[in-house]
Amino acid sequence: GLPVTEKQLLPQVMKDGGYNTYLVGKWHLGFSKWAFTPVKRGFDYFYGMYGGFADYLTHESAEPESDTKAFDLHEHRAEDITADGTIEESDERNTDLIAQTYGIHSERLFTDKAVQIIEEHDLKGGHPLFLTVSYMNPHSPLQALEEDLDRVPANL
Repeated sequence: GLPVTEKQLLPQVMKDGGYNTYLVGKWHLGFSKWAFTPVKRGFDYFYGMYGGFADYLTHESAEPESDTKAFDLHEHRAEDITADGTIEESDERNTDLIAQTYGIHSERLFTDKAVQIIEEHDLKGGHPLFLTVSYMNPHSPLQALEEDLDRVPANL
């Protein structure tokens, strides 16, 4: 992952400036240690995938040249960090996330979550919003929905 000794990342600077910080989408800067994950690198909230490649509908990691697959869709808040510096995760929460998202294209999940964050953000508390949305669409596997492909002219 990106070394924790690296200078501050933009979300850390924004958080220090009083912003509420959110990341929706692909992280891809490391997750082998909790210290590398988004809520430990300045984001108050993270909804997305740690790795760079995942199936758009099952949300299983799909790293090239690997037969190992794992569910790679996570939702964390900064308050999920425990006293020992790890992030609280429960099998029940992960099972719920799998059940709620299976078969829904990642692009739609990420867009809907970003819209929800914007709509629910309250400026009355005096904290502006810093939201990063990073889609994984440029990466394989290339998985467009049939309804989207049907909109593309046949002569292209």
